[in-house]
Amino acid sequence: MGRVKKRKNSSKTLHEAAVVRESDSRLILSPSQHTRLLHGSEKARGYVFVAYADGGRWREQAVRVADIPYVVEEFAGRADVYLTQNRFYGRRRRIVWLGQLGANFVDLDYHKTEYADRDPYTVLERALDLLAERGLPPPAFVVFSGRGLQLVWLHTPVPRRALPRWNAVQTELCQALEELGADYAARDATRVLRLVDTVNSRSGKRVFGEIISGHVWPFDRLADEVLPLTRAEIYDLRIRRALKGRRVVVPPGDFSAATLWEARLSDLMKLLELRGQKKLPPGQRDHWLFLAGVAMSWLAVSFESFYRELVTLAQMVGSWTERESRSRFHALYRRLRMYFAGERIEYNGVPIDPRYRFRNETIIEWLRITPEEQRQLSTIWSEEVRREKDRQRHEEARREAGMVPREEYLARAEERRRKALELWEQGLTQKKIAEILGVTQQAVSEMLREKKDTP
Repeated sequence: MGRVKKRKNSSKTLHEAAVVRESDSRLILSPSQHTRLLHGSEKARGYVFVAYADGGRWREQAVRVADIPYVVEEFAGRADVYLTQNRFYGRRRRIVWLGQLGANFVDLDYHKTEYADRDPYTVLERALDLLAERGLPPPAFVVFSGRGLQLVWLHTPVPRRALPRWNAVQTELCQALEELGADYAARDATRVLRLVDTVNSRSGKRVFGEIISGHVWPFDRLADEVLPLTRAEIYDLRIRRALKGRRVVVPPGDFSAATLWEARLSDLMKLLELRGQKKLPPGQRDHWLFLAGVAMSWLAVSFESFYRELVTLAQMVGSWTERESRSRFHALYRRLRMYFAGERIEYNGVPIDPRYRFRNETIIEWLRITPEEQRQLSTIWSEEVRREKDRQRHEEARREAGMVPREEYLARAEERRRKALELWEQGLTQKKIAEILGVTQQAVSEMLREKKDTP
């Protein structure tokens, strides 16, 4: 199911192939059909960006998910129109405003490979074979972009905190299809890909799509299918590693430096909201933007995408020019280039990832985050606030299990003893008191003895 039949006549152009198959219900021929496949989930929220050239200038239009199928019809037949594969919570098409991930994808630039002169359906067949050889699932649909293929795997919407695992899926899919020119630089979550029923100006061909499996995966299931280790296997591996040391520390199965920094990036944005700041005042820009840049470096899939993201954020939040950003983020850029070059730095005699690390205490000190603000954040906590959060979490767990806090339990016990003594003094028997209080007669006897023994 979902496999494409090999074409007997491989000399047909992409456009001719589409015309021949227009009666095929699996074809995706309209912009609205394309966007409904990508963003039609009932749980989809936020904005989708349409990007296009207008008089030689690049423009991007944010459109609400509910409106996108109607808006994109206005772009039918135009040249070089693109669409975000994921959704945003306003402002700009950047990681800091990424709202929901709803699709994984691979952009195949096969015109740069030995397959350049092959029929696109032949290339698609080879892509499906490569996926099958690795035990990877076929895509939900494919878009024939005029000079390449866009393979898309649909999954249930997940929030930005799933980005590190989503990035890992992207990388694994690209590696599987490297033979066909998988574009590693085009695997970031903010990427735009060509819209169906528009024209690729370089080839002059119309963009169209075709459903392959049509399947929408639960994201965790898709990740388990694609990644070398499932969440459960990662969890077990960490337990075994922890048991070899003196101390057993088992973080959540999906915990990593990337997930920590994604949570910290969310906290940094939340801090702006708590302080009512859309732009940082002088004196607060350097530290906040540097920490945001560090967080984004742990989520970046390429230096180019990271540079673009950080320059935009610095312009919007700190009013910095691109030149100022280059100067102020020089050390951050250098470390990230080292990382993508596969280089390491030495720390205490051990080679480690060159990207920056910070303790919560340093972040709190730099940004002067108060305890009240920390309580509204998800991970940037002082030790005192962390203990407070732990107590609250333990109390909630005890309540859910039908247990009550010790103070509340002792207060209830004291009230039962007082009531038991009061009823005893009124002349009621221990059996009757037990019935009234809903306890055993032996418990009543112990309550009365404790009260009598108390001076």
